[in-house]
Amino acid sequence: MKKLILSVMLILVLTLTVVIITAESVTYDFDDVNVVYAASFTAKPIADIDSSGTWASDLVGDDKLLTITYGIVELKKDGELLTTEEFLKVSGSKGSKRFLINSVTYDYYEGTTSYNRIRSFFWSAKKLEGTSIVKDSTKPIYSASLSRKFDESGNMHSFFLSFSNEGEGASQNFWQDSDSPMYEDDTTTIIESGDATTSSDKEVKR
Repeated sequence: MKKLILSVMLILVLTLTVVIITAESVTYDFDDVNVVYAASFTAKPIADIDSSGTWASDLVGDDKLLTITYGIVELKKDGELLTTEEFLKVSGSKGSKRFLINSVTYDYYEGTTSYNRIRSFFWSAKKLEGTSIVKDSTKPIYSASLSRKFDESGNMHSFFLSFSNEGEGASQNFWQDSDSPMYEDDTTTIIESGDATTSSDKEVKR
């Protein structure tokens, strides 16, 4: 658990350190990182679902497996919370890609405040460049959707992912809940720590 949290912190701390605010760039000047939730797992293709032609298919080898690292972190300055970010790293035998969150949606069990599902949308139009988080809509825009599913007791029990090379179109599919999952977790490989019901509270598209 501790090793996983440290890997999440290192990925972010080494890349997010200075505040730069312009018309095209927004980052956060922070002095503390609190890892609220972290998970890693092996993802396998869902039977009869074709993910070929996506950026993720360029990362995998013959086994078609992906290694996923997902984290939710609070960025703080002088003890005050600046923002909460989610990030996703997708790795295969031929390389990896990293993403920051664009938006998130929540589904609840009917008549309750208990999550049924949390869906997070990540894309390359919001990315890390040195010490800046840059918003850049230059095409192609690559994206990934990550779903976390929960039982009625609030226990997270599965992850699903989809990938697209058409980020703007994928964003519309995400909001219409029509992005079909392409990969699912191998439940025997999940390592997690922290509060799985946490989200980055970015329900409004940015």
